[in-house]
This record gives sequence, C-alpha cells and structure tokens, in this order.
Amino acid sequence: MSPTSHQHRVQRIYPPATLHHRFDAERLLTPPPSPLRRVFDIELTLPIPSTALLDSVPAASKETPTGQAMIRKPSGEVTRLAREGYNLRGALGWTEGVYSEVQASVHKLADLQLKPVSFSKQSSADIQRVYGLATELHPFLRQYENNWPIADFLRTYLKNKAAAANRKKTPVL
Repeated sequence: MSPTSHQHRVQRIYPPATLHHRFDAERLLTPPPSPLRRVFDIELTLPIPSTALLDSVPAASKETPTGQAMIRKPSGEVTRLAREGYNLRGALGWTEGVYSEVQASVHKLADLQLKPVSFSKQSSADIQRVYGLATELHPFLRQYENNWPIADFLRTYLKNKAAAANRKKTPVL
C-alpha cells in the first residue's frame, strides 16, 4: 500500500441478509364449487322481501272504495329532472334495501317476460303479466296507483336494454 492512500474500514449497520428463512406450512383451502359444473333450476327464483324491509314503505295518501290505500304518481317523468321530472329513488322514499330488492326483481321479471325493446313497444298483456308477478312478490306495491313504480322501473330498464341491443347491432366505424 502506498503511504498516501488511506483505507477506510467498512462497518455494516445491518446484519447480512441470509437466504435461510423458515415459513410455517400453509393450510390448503379447497376451491369453491365451480358454477360450470352446477345445474341451476330454470324456474323464476326471486327473493321475498323480509318484514323488516317493508317497515320503511311510506304511508298512503288516499283511500280507494275497497279500503286499500293508494299512492299517487308524482307529476313529471322519471329521470327527467331538467323537465320538472322526479328521481324514482327519492319519490318512493324507501330504504336502500327495499329499493334494490324491488328493482332487482322487476329487472329479472323484465328479462324473463319482455322483449329487449322500449316500454312503449311491449305488448299490454306482457306488461300486465309483469305487474301481476311483481305485486305477488312484493304485495306492498299494490298500494301504488296504476303500478307506477313498477312501470318506472321497467321504462328505465327497457330503455337502457334496448339502447344496448342497438349498440351491438350497429357496427362501430
């Protein structure tokens, strides 16, 4: 070594990492059953609303001759807020659970009973069948005048479904 160069001693701050680590054996989990190997019933299976969810359904505004309370449809069109319309979720005043449950069952009924075209192009008999099935699943819907919540769910769902079907038909340039 030359007299002008100094060597510095290197001190490690951390101990050297070793490649010897010990891990505990993991328990192997069995995979969930594959839906591809499961046979599903073709019947309509929709959830029946629980009584706790139905407690949030609003009170009715007028009585019919049969004594059943009826709730009137708000003025305007659903989802047309700029044109003095209304928001369906706000107009109904249901809890999130009731709203989601009714919406899901009406959408499923529409998929099973109706064509993927707009509400106005559906046959009246098919619409009436969906009204009947929806009120069987959710009896509290009978207190709404002319089934307007079901009709509004159907209008928005079928409008979106028809638009999606049209997008699939037309080629993108």
